[in-house]
Amino acid sequence: MPRYATHLRSEGDDLLAAVDEALAIARAADVAVQFSHHKAAGKKNWGKVHRSLDAIANARARGIVANADVYPYVAMWTDLDTILPEDALHGGREATLERLRDPETAVALALRLQLERADEWGDIAISTVGSEKNANLAGMRLDEIASAWRLSPPRAALRLLLEERLDVQAIFFAMSAEDVATVLSADFVSIGSDASSRSTAGITAQGVPHPRTFGTFPRIFGRYVRGRHTLEIGEAVRREFHVNDVGLINVNDVDVAGDLKSAVVFVSILGNANQQKRGLQLLNEHRIRLQALVARAVVLKYTPLLKFVADDSINRGNKVLQIIEELEKSGSTGDGQPPA
Repeated sequence: MPRYATHLRSEGDDLLAAVDEALAIARAADVAVQFSHHKAAGKKNWGKVHRSLDAIANARARGIVANADVYPYVAMWTDLDTILPEDALHGGREATLERLRDPETAVALALRLQLERADEWGDIAISTVGSEKNANLAGMRLDEIASAWRLSPPRAALRLLLEERLDVQAIFFAMSAEDVATVLSADFVSIGSDASSRSTAGITAQGVPHPRTFGTFPRIFGRYVRGRHTLEIGEAVRREFHVNDVGLINVNDVDVAGDLKSAVVFVSILGNANQQKRGLQLLNEHRIRLQALVARAVVLKYTPLLKFVADDSINRGNKVLQIIEELEKSGSTGDGQPPA
């Protein structure tokens, strides 16, 4: 089925209406819908994810193929010009820059921003800028930049946007930790970093990227499996691949070689035959990544090479129990004699 991956029209004040809109599009177009990096941004919107997740769950119950993904951080990463009101952005980049150059319009915008974001300037950190002129600001928060420039935070933000021709990315600390855990707890939500490819050196190493770039998957195991116990380890592995492709994964046993250089991981995967086959295939395809997670979690001289093997002992046990129950119902012990 074709998939519509949506960056919702609003993840803040109009979150619930935006979710309904995306679900209506999926229903009308007869496509699956994926809610990218699902969240409720802004303190006044915290808690709305309970209702947005209910809306998605209800749509799924009506037959709409709907899923979501999330990254495990309370900060989002986007363009700084998203702080501007819609009318300031109308007409595109050049029209917006012209408004920022006009002294009267800039003063009016600064007043609007101060009213709307009075207590939020310390929650916005600059990630990257387009030129070398302000490259030293990467990693600083807007209230710090304002202090250094001896401007109000909104005037500092407008100056930076103008000097960089809107080419400024920022990290907004706008979400609730409880909301992140709530979204993760929904069984139709998978895990994704929503980050571009970055390196620690070279052209893709510029600025101060969001930590989700490098830390999304280790953080899931560290904070939400071992720490908050939001997810079981097998469920976390399943979510990191894709909720539609894999059944629930249970790690039943691990056979580690005496020299610790290799390990066979016995797993059972709940679901239909295709989900079980796909799950085992994905585990082995991504074992290098999983080995890296083990290396971060456990200090060993060697990181064991992992091999995932299907453990059908549960299925065999269930079949034995089924046979016993059928024999008990038929009143036979299986040797032709009635039970004693």
